[in-house]
Amino acid sequence: MHTGDKTLKSGETIAMSYQTKLIEKTDDIQLRMYNDNPDLLDEDDLKEFKVFGNWHHYEDRQVQIKYLTDSPDESPQYVADNGIRISSEGFIKQTESQQFKGVLHDWEVNIPNLKKLSPGHHKISVVAFDSHNHYSVVKPVNIIVPGVVADVPKITIEKPAVTSEKNPFETYNNLVSIEGYWSDKDSKELDITYSVDNGPEKNLEHITDNKKQNTKFTLSDFNFQKLDKEKTHSIRFSIKDETHPPQSDTFYFRHKDGPLELIHPEKIDFGSHHLIPGQSKKIKPTLDNQLTLIDYRKLNADPMDLSLQISELQNSDKRKLNYRLQWENSPIRSDQPLIVHKKIEPKQNQWITVTTVNDFEKKLRLKFQKRAHETGVYKARWTWCFTNSV
Repeated sequence: MHTGDKTLKSGETIAMSYQTKLIEKTDDIQLRMYNDNPDLLDEDDLKEFKVFGNWHHYEDRQVQIKYLTDSPDESPQYVADNGIRISSEGFIKQTESQQFKGVLHDWEVNIPNLKKLSPGHHKISVVAFDSHNHYSVVKPVNIIVPGVVADVPKITIEKPAVTSEKNPFETYNNLVSIEGYWSDKDSKELDITYSVDNGPEKNLEHITDNKKQNTKFTLSDFNFQKLDKEKTHSIRFSIKDETHPPQSDTFYFRHKDGPLELIHPEKIDFGSHHLIPGQSKKIKPTLDNQLTLIDYRKLNADPMDLSLQISELQNSDKRKLNYRLQWENSPIRSDQPLIVHKKIEPKQNQWITVTTVNDFEKKLRLKFQKRAHETGVYKARWTWCFTNSV
């Protein structure tokens, strides 16, 4: 990098800024999708469904993109050989400058007549390739084709998964949003209800504006914190009109073994203090966040202890403070971890066990005695660790 000559007078300065762009170049074509997980297709989508994204490529000035619905083979070459091209001209061209810079090119295609597909889940596979047989990764677009609207009401669960009693949805989180769709051809009023583990029916939606087409429903952020994590549970959704028996679909789920997590303070501050040499003081810390333990593990998981290892307090010159840390008025040994909380274990009938350690600030103290020329900001590294309880 070179700039033109510049003569400076004595004491004169000049400021210059430089810019560079680092690029990781690859033979592969980078293909991206913007709508790879759409909702249930509506009537307009079934007539013509838009798939779109962008691409860039450093190795060729010509790229072609093809798509294939319900491909029996997900390899890039198969989709390229058997797919339908998105451009009537075949290859899409870019300039030499665009190729060198890795410029992003938008692309889109309107796929017609998806109504011919059978009701249920389908996949549109998209691939990009160049004139030298370099391929992108195959990108899928998962779609749901709705069933035919009939006189008898129908309700179907689609997200987060289609389940059965033998194949339940597994999660260690205690919240889930369940989505699906319902349909009815002629009823003026309908009711959607749900029941947890065959318990009482709860109202989800009362429908008075039946559009007589497949319509989305959602149970948002259902909380099952107090359910038994050792059993498989169910949520049955039912739809009923004025004349037909209730129709239903069921979502099954169970607990999955998860991690033990710690939310800890980012800053533990003992404050600023002004002392004369020889003067001592005992101070307590201030935390910018509470210590919180979040246990997603299965019931009867091994009990764990939360320990803390604290390095020596030093200033920027590596000078050490004349101090001692205490826990419940007893000295903390620097060569041994401090046990902050003992026997952490999941509790019965709690999907997630959350424990807040409220006594940390009460138990921890720093006692120090001022020495001559002892000033500055002193810092230490605090290392948290989970260990098996003894």
